[in-house]
Amino acid sequence: MATSNQARNLATTDSGQQAFASALQKKLTDVFSSQLDGTFSPMNVSNGFYWGIQFGPNNYYNSKSLNQMELQAVNGSNGIMTIDGANFITTYNGILNNIIYGFSDADQAKLDQEAKNTASQMQAVISSWENDNGAPITQSDITDSKCHPATKLGYIFQQVQDNWNGDINKIPSLYNSFRVAYQNYKVAAQISFQLYSASAAAMSKLSAARANSLNPSATNGGLQTAANSYSAAIGPFPTQNKINGDLQTLSNKAEISLSLSKFSSKSTSLSVSGGAAISIPILDFLSLDLGGSASYSLDTFTSSSSTVEMTITYEGITFVGVPVTDGNLSTNNTTGWYDNHILMQAVGNTDQKQTGYSLQGSEYPVNQYFGAGKEFSRIKTWVISQQPKISMKFCNADTNAVTSKFKEHSEASVKLFGIFGIGSVSQDYSVSKVDTDTSTGCVTVEMGPSKVIGTTPANDSSAYVIGGVASYPPNDI
Repeated sequence: MATSNQARNLATTDSGQQAFASALQKKLTDVFSSQLDGTFSPMNVSNGFYWGIQFGPNNYYNSKSLNQMELQAVNGSNGIMTIDGANFITTYNGILNNIIYGFSDADQAKLDQEAKNTASQMQAVISSWENDNGAPITQSDITDSKCHPATKLGYIFQQVQDNWNGDINKIPSLYNSFRVAYQNYKVAAQISFQLYSASAAAMSKLSAARANSLNPSATNGGLQTAANSYSAAIGPFPTQNKINGDLQTLSNKAEISLSLSKFSSKSTSLSVSGGAAISIPILDFLSLDLGGSASYSLDTFTSSSSTVEMTITYEGITFVGVPVTDGNLSTNNTTGWYDNHILMQAVGNTDQKQTGYSLQGSEYPVNQYFGAGKEFSRIKTWVISQQPKISMKFCNADTNAVTSKFKEHSEASVKLFGIFGIGSVSQDYSVSKVDTDTSTGCVTVEMGPSKVIGTTPANDSSAYVIGGVASYPPNDI
């Protein structure tokens, strides 16, 4: 259990994170509002974004990219958005497995009344179907068809829908006696025929969405990731050339400034982009690994009279839209897997007061899973960039400590607030410049990546994630 001091430090660290995130959100929204398709939120994704979406001579889709883009969006306790291990499409499939199609009480009453009035026509439909097929309808037939209602008549309507798209005229001559009985029932029980037909069509759509989301393939529109591997379709994506080119357009940039003063052994005063100053733990603000071995924090270089001006520059800002459009279930249910109408109706009909889809059970509670900020979510637009450049200007600081620890061309990594990784040795960061202003005594240190991301795409190359736009189906897709 956290002590009061630990809880206080956590709170102040969170306030620094939130100030940084708010400034970054405002900056990106102000500069790039025309390219954002919703509310931009800063994100913490430690392994970056796999920007090589397609690669190699076969132009396969990168499974690393697709797996990452299919993860759900979550908000951490500090308010910073990230992605977690829950797969959006897997969750969607689970939701579908808890959706049924049913009739309202009013429609069920109409069905019951017509069943009494047209009992002979209904029995003729069942008998002629069984006679033309040479076998009775069994309970296992009904169960396997997943028809609604789960009756012999419901089974027959489902078969007509699945085999002949619900069209009487497409029923082959082999079923002549059934076709006549089916037509007679349509005339005698118009309300029932309409409701049963709608139910059968709805169940076909639901079954296709379940099957296609669970088992993507070439025939149902899956994206090929290897010779014999497919992933459920999402997209359309920007072309690979556009992603590469945008990452290399360094003029597409944004800067965030941080000012620090009033240093002590425990805390410092922080202002982000001119915002109100807040006190944060000095050890939690910044961690520096220099030369691949030694680790430092700001108190190594500062005293109570010191100031530090820090600028973080994101270059090559690139927007990668990832809608579900290419995964939309087709009208004939053959390709795609996503159907927003199913979700919209089911989420709004949990009490089954309307005829149609409804969400059953307690596995996916509406108030927990659906809506802005809730669990059923994904990133529909990723905002990525080159690894950020960082500049720190130390004034009234320990100049000798700064110049001795920071060596030009030496390896470096920086972490802000314990979550914002700015670089690591594996990402080829280096100290690019150490400049001492003899007139002021201030020392400026500049660090950045040694290479530009976005040349030849590779399936294991990643770009820095600044943030993204989250989607919360079914109301916000």
